[in-house]
Amino acid sequence: MPERLHTEKFRLLRELGLPSDDLLIAGSAPLYVRGLRDQMSDLDVVARGEALRRALLLGEAHPAPFDSAVSIRLMGGQLEITNAWFVSIFGGVEELFARTERIGGLRFLTLSDTEAWKRRLNRPKDRIDLLRIAESVKEDRSARGGLACSTQPAPCR
Repeated sequence: MPERLHTEKFRLLRELGLPSDDLLIAGSAPLYVRGLRDQMSDLDVVARGEALRRALLLGEAHPAPFDSAVSIRLMGGQLEITNAWFVSIFGGVEELFARTERIGGLRFLTLSDTEAWKRRLNRPKDRIDLLRIAESVKEDRSARGGLACSTQPAPCR
């Protein structure tokens, strides 16, 4: 998984120099870093606090296509920074940040939360991702000797 954090989109995010504690990687990237997806078209990042303030200085804010969020597209559209992520599903940004998982020093949307928004959108690509998530949970359950496995979010440490 960590090698997947060295791709072009993650490099571009690091180049912005935004405080990592105020960033949460969402979209399809949580599946990509876990090896459940081979590619992602862009990197969706939720920003708060200082990271959001700096991002607003780097690009023009536009309405995001969901829940009245603000979107800032940077690096030729390879990065999309928003100030929220499906508030109607997850609540405010602080609630979402409280449930993140750290992978390679970055905060990521949990697999459970990724599954929830993909179920809501239910686009053809989301249905494929949902099958991959289900298969991953099934494999994890088998690896644990048949013990029940949950995709419930774990708090960020």
